[in-house]
Parts: sequence; structure tokens; C-alpha cells
Amino acid sequence: QLFQRSGMNMIGKHCWEIAHGTEQPIPECPNMRARKSLCRETMELQIGRSWFQVTVDPILDTRGQYAGAVHIVTDITEHKKAKEELQASETKFRNLVESIDEVIYEIDKTGQITYISPVIKFLGGYTPQEIIGRSFSDFVYQEDLPRLIERFPKILSGHHKSNEYRFVAKSGKIHWVRASSILVYEADSVIGIRGVLVDITESKQLQMQLQQLQKMESIGTMAGGIAHDFNNLLYIILGNISLAEDSLLQSDNEAIENLKQAEEACLRAKELTTKLITFSKGGSPFKKTASIDELIKDTVISVFSKNFVNPEFSIPNDLRQVEIDMNQIKQVVNNIAVNAREAMHNKGVFKICCENVDIPEDNILTLTKGEYIKISFKDKGCGIAKQNLSKIFEPYFSTKGMGVNKGQGLGLTICYSIITRHNGQISVESELGAGSTFSVYLPTSLPIKELDFQKAEKRPKAVKPEKQSVSSKSKILLMDDEEMIRSFMSEVLNHLGYNVETCIEGKEVVEIYKKAMELQKPFDLVILDLTNEFGMGGATNHEKTT
Repeated sequence: QLFQRSGMNMIGKHCWEIAHGTEQPIPECPNMRARKSLCRETMELQIGRSWFQVTVDPILDTRGQYAGAVHIVTDITEHKKAKEELQASETKFRNLVESIDEVIYEIDKTGQITYISPVIKFLGGYTPQEIIGRSFSDFVYQEDLPRLIERFPKILSGHHKSNEYRFVAKSGKIHWVRASSILVYEADSVIGIRGVLVDITESKQLQMQLQQLQKMESIGTMAGGIAHDFNNLLYIILGNISLAEDSLLQSDNEAIENLKQAEEACLRAKELTTKLITFSKGGSPFKKTASIDELIKDTVISVFSKNFVNPEFSIPNDLRQVEIDMNQIKQVVNNIAVNAREAMHNKGVFKICCENVDIPEDNILTLTKGEYIKISFKDKGCGIAKQNLSKIFEPYFSTKGMGVNKGQGLGLTICYSIITRHNGQISVESELGAGSTFSVYLPTSLPIKELDFQKAEKRPKAVKPEKQSVSSKSKILLMDDEEMIRSFMSEVLNHLGYNVETCIEGKEVVEIYKKAMELQKPFDLVILDLTNEFGMGGATNHEKTT
């Protein structure tokens, strides 16, 4: 029935005739093998679309010689089909696991890794064979190890929340990894953990950059406000010192020397407020299209002119132009070069490399898509410890100690602030004892649009005002929202022989100026405060003014 033949037709025939349809014995036939080995032999046999398992048990006579055999034939077609489907499913699963970026892993109750998928980018350099049999604690960053050890028994007790760790690749590079897991059961007992590891290094970097930016903006707002108020006070102090010096100039009064020392101290304090204002939103850049190569060369050469550091430049002739505030970018280059000089103890090679780069839509630099130039500053100094890398752009962080001749912790903070306001980015890579590389990205300048001469011709020509007679003393209109500034400036300008009229904000300036023009008594000079607490300031753009 199994071979679709009646029992009568099978009697008197050899098994190879029935199974294989041949009159010649087949050596691999289980019957032939059993005759030879005198032991049970088994074989899987396909006939048509069906599969059979043939088991042959030899029958021995009293002398132990082969006398015949018992054949047991089992239809295993369904079993064979299920096995093939299982193998196909396993192959499909394995191909899927090996093609995705996520890493599948299994560990037993002791924490030993029993399986890990082959694609292990965040553990670059290790093969699965080098990982299986070990614990993840062998690869997790040392500072994150206590959290991993604490979390493991919680997972085994049913808490399956994901967590984030830093993994150390064979090369030493650190990757952020998110681990999620579920329990693996056998019957009703937990036998291990199965889960997924996802490399989140890029998203973590983006998150940290955003947090850094938000923190810097918050501190910058505070610093700008303090610096603005402090700067106004210093201005009044310096002005009064100058007036006092002028009054005492004709005498030999010893107070002049004291005033000079006070003036010098105020000027040094003013330098600090300038740094704070540059760091804050108040230090907005005044950009213009410029070539940056000469600025970089001149600034770096100036920093290293009196020591044994040798600067090496690699700047292509076709380096793109950029929209920059020349003074602010010069300050960035100067600060980075000074740090490199100190890190290299005034000797060695300092490499500066410029290149044109195109930033795509999706990038880990958080930059807008477009054309940029990249400036790399590479030193062979002492390097920066890993625990300090995330802090070096923070205000008042310094590894040199704090003080007049040490560090104020504002150099790199100001660099970060300037480059950010130029819609660029600054980053650092460093290894303790092997030096540092600072990378600065600046967007290139937009193409200059051709002037629309036809529209320009249609514009009404400016009417030249008639020359007005003025008094012997020039008239000055002064606007400032600080009463102390207005009072002091008036005193200084009156002392210098000018007639001064003051007001608080921009709208008053416009009204007073118009009235003076109508009376044919115009002002010779208008002095405006750039920003104003009560209304329009001197920096208000034309559209807002009109």
C-alpha cells in the first residue's frame, strides 16, 4: 500500500526491485548494508513525491550467519516536509538577523553570552567567536559597569526596561548602545535572556550637542545681561577717572598715579566684559564675504612667532569664500592656536588643514545642508582626558587652573559661541598623550546677486539739503536708556564744548531730529545706544524703523 502496489505483487521480489525498480542489487540499499554489517541499517528513500524511512534488521541463523531481514517502512513525507520548512524558516531568520544593524543576543542566567549575531559594529574588531562565552561586562565602559551589574538581577526577576550603556570596541572607540531584553523560558523556568542591542552613538551625540547649545544659550543670555550692565558702570568709572585726570593734569598731585592704576584695572575688567558679550547673544557677528586663508596664516604665525612650534598649512587654492566677522573668526583661530602652543609646551608641529566640504541633508553634525569649508587644527600636545571632552566648551572650565596668568575658562567657550552664531560648528577629537584635533565648519558665502540697475534708476534721487547756519558750538543729540550714561556723556561733551540734548529711546530721537530740521537748527551729530530697553535702539533695521 505504501508503494502503491498489492502485497501479492511484492512477494518473491527483491527490495531493490520494489523500491528502485531495478533487478540489479544496489550497494547503498539498507538491505545490502545490513547483510554485510549484520546490524540494523536505516535509509530515507524518495519515491515520487513521497518520502519513506526504511529500517532493516538482519535475521541471523544459529551460526550467526545472515539468514534474512525484517524491513520496516514508514511514510515520513509530512515529517520531511515539516523539517524542510523549519530549515527554510531558520535560514530566513538567520539571513534577516545578519542583514540588520541591530544586534540580537542571548545570555544565560550567569550572564554568559551564548549567542550574538555577526554584525557587531559597535564592538568593531571582535568576532562573534571572541564574544560568545564571555560576559557583556568585559566590553562595557568602566563607568557604566555598576549600572549593568545592578540591572542584571532585575531583568531576571521580570523588569525588562531598556537601558543605555557605553561599549568599548576592540579599537578603543566608545559607542553608545541601547539594550532591551525579554526572558527566555523552558517549561516554567527562566533559562536566560534574549534581546536587541542598538547603536545610538549618532543620536546620543545629537542630543548632547542640543543640550550643550541650550545650556550655552541660557548662560550666554545671563552673561550678556551682566556684562552689559557691568560695562556701563565701567564706562562711567573710566570717564570720571579721565575727567579727574584732566582736572589734575596741571598739578603735581599724587592722585594722578592712583587714577592711572584705577584706569588700568578698569580697562582689564573691560576686556573681560568684552569676552562675555562676545560669548552672549549681544556679540552678534558683523559678517562680510571674505577669503579666510590669509587670516588663518597670519593669526597662527603670529601666535607661534616667538617659540619653537612649526605651523604647517594645507590650504587649497580653490578654497571657498565665507560670510564671517573677520575679528571674531580671528579670535577663534587665535584661541585654538594658543591652546595648542601651551599643550605642546612651545615645541613641535601644528597642522592646519582647510578643505571644501558638502554637507548632506541627514548628517550627524546638526548642520544645514549646503556648502562649507572645514578647518582642522591638529596638535601633538598632551591631549584631553575623556572625562573632560564634554566640558571643554563650557564657561569657566579650564585644566590650567584659574587666574590672571593661568586660564579664565572662556577661550573655547567664546570659540563655540562665535562659530555657532556663524551657523557653523566646532568639535574636538582627542586622546590623552596623543594630541587634539579641533574641527571648525563654516558655511560658504551665498552668490552675490546682480544689481537691478533698472530699479535703481527709478529710485528718487536724494535731495541735497540746503546748507544751514550753525552756532559756534556743534549740536549733539544723545540717546541712551541708562540715566547715568546720559548724565555722564552730557557732562563730558559739555566739557569739550558741545551743546548736548538727550533722550531715552529711538522714537524720541526721530521726533526731536525732525523738529530741529523744521526749525532749521539741525544736529551735527547723533549718538545712539545700539540696544534699548524702552523702545527702538540704534541697531534697529530700516524696515522696523519705517
